[in-house]
Amino acid sequence: MNSILLLHGGSLNQGMWAQQAEALKVEFDVHVLDLPGHGQNIKKPFTLETAIDEVHKYITSKIKGNTTIVGLSLGGYVAIAMHINTPRMFLN
Repeated sequence: MNSILLLHGGSLNQGMWAQQAEALKVEFDVHVLDLPGHGQNIKKPFTLETAIDEVHKYITSKIKGNTTIVGLSLGGYVAIAMHINTPRMFLN
């Protein structure tokens, strides 16, 4: 099963994806993550670098195989920055 990782927008948390995650789980192994400075990671300071590190750690420890990253607003910036800074993660 293909996996998908949903990254939330600024001032929000992974809960914003509840309805989408429920609908997508029929076809995907769905993952959601609170970025630093948000939700369960509120005490971790947010920088683009810390966000990239958190997402990278999550992908390598929790997701087996390739994943599609979907981000809204801030989450989209993190996904783009990951692609620019760690393109090897996105190669098959």
